[in-house]
Amino acid sequence: MYPSVTKILSKTKDKKGLESWRASVGEAEADRIIQEAFKRGRLLDENVQLYADQNQSNNPLLDDFLEPYTIKSTEQQVVSEKYCYEGRYDAILVRNGITYINDFKTASKPKKLEYIEDYKLQIGAYYGALLEQGIMIDRGIIAIFTDKSYQEFIFLGAEMRQFYKRFLNRLKEYYVLVNIENGKQN
Repeated sequence: MYPSVTKILSKTKDKKGLESWRASVGEAEADRIIQEAFKRGRLLDENVQLYADQNQSNNPLLDDFLEPYTIKSTEQQVVSEKYCYEGRYDAILVRNGITYINDFKTASKPKKLEYIEDYKLQIGAYYGALLEQGIMIDRGIIAIFTDKSYQEFIFLGAEMRQFYKRFLNRLKEYYVLVNIENGKQN
């Protein structure tokens, strides 16, 4: 069993901003907000699967987003034997002959592009593992849903390759940290 993409990104992420936010809102409120975010995420995942099964969900925004696409697959595990990591992507979508790796996110408010760096590395990691398995992906999408709207960030193949390379750098950092924690040297 290999470490997951989310575990790798979490362990190597700069946590100063998160720690500052927790201190500003208080531990109890931070825990409540995080639990609400998990609930929103689970509900969105359930609705994606419902749409995949019935071509309609209980979320009109999601239906609007997915309507022009064909869902090729959802919630599939991918493994990189070459680089020793694994993960579970949200969906592979097809539109006009173009194949997309898609990651769904929820948020309390819209996000700026500069605040979704780890999301980009996450789809880059899935992109790389899929390529290793011989599955061609043309583009990536990060779809962020709030209660009232959604954002769709689309990335071309060249960008996806850059995200993958940056993920591999974080993967190296991860293994260095794990080796240090286990008392091993490089």
